[in-house]
Amino acid sequence: MESSFGELGDVGLVQAQLPKKLKKRRQIVTEEGPAGYEEYIDYLFPEETQTTNLDIGSRKQVEEADALV
Repeated sequence: MESSFGELGDVGLVQAQLPKKLKKRRQIVTEEGPAGYEEYIDYLFPEETQTTNLDIGSRKQVEEADALV
């Protein structure tokens, strides 16, 4: 849509906000034990990665401050 109606700079802004598609596998566990793997698609949004990195950093700082006390 942006490539048809927008300017050249608009396409880059929109593509940077698109989610990344990740194909992952998880193990299926039954009562008898492992039964194989299930493949699923997970989407990684750029906004989520920025806030997740900040949360990890703040947790680490809190743990380090507790260790010093």
